Amino acid sequence: MIVAEQKSLEEIRRMIAPYPRILILGCGTCMTVCNAGGESEVSFLHHSLRLAEARSGDGIHTFTEHTIKRQCDPEFLEALTEKATDVDVILSLGCGIGVQAIAERLEDMPVLPGVNTSFMGMIKEFKEFAVRGNVMDMAVGIIVGAAFGKIVSSFVGDVIMPPIGVLVGGIDFSNLAITVKEAAGEIPAVVIGYGKFIQTVLDFLIIAFAIFIVIKGMNSLKKKAVNCESGLQVESAYMEA
Repeated sequence: MIVAEQKSLEEIRRMIAPYPRILILGCGTCMTVCNAGGESEVSFLHHSLRLAEARSGDGIHTFTEHTIKRQCDPEFLEALTEKATDVDVILSLGCGIGVQAIAERLEDMPVLPGVNTSFMGMIKEFKEFAVRGNVMDMAVGIIVGAAFGKIVSSFVGDVIMPPIGVLVGGIDFSNLAITVKEAAGEIPAVVIGYGKFIQTVLDFLIIAFAIFIVIKGMNSLKKKAVNCESGLQVESAYMEA
């Protein structure tokens, strides 16, 4: 993974100062995705440099802009040779590999990097992903949710459903089903198990109610914390007055 950030305008102006004719070259792949060196960033930098020179009164440079699909691919550097004949330096908004590829292709042409890039290894990238707060919260939620689901299933199947079964005449809801087609030999019967469906619906209702109670409690705690903080701020302001 490439992490890219365009250099500051002042730093870029210092780099290009000795060169009258500058080609600002963008990359249509990685740098476009990073929002650091695509066609729009090239155009924005072009106008920023012209505006900065107009304000400072030292408008001695001429700028041209161009974007190729990939600066690191020799296939797309063919068209760059002709454009490079009319400039004194190339300001590349590509990654380090792209800058190196252009410098190797155009040996007599100075190539300046206009972007700071770094490559994040897979282990580091995974580490940054894994330690994010929302990922950790999601992992905890999945683990607790799985355990809580077993508790709810046991509560419904072993506590709620037996008394209901007794009330309706000792019926075991888990066995309630409508036979659509009787079994024939080794072919099992086709049944509609509405009893298990009733248990599943009860599972859902209990889980939904439990989550509602938890969220309601958390919101109440947040409101109390905000009210306490507001009260402290009012009291502090009163004492300062």
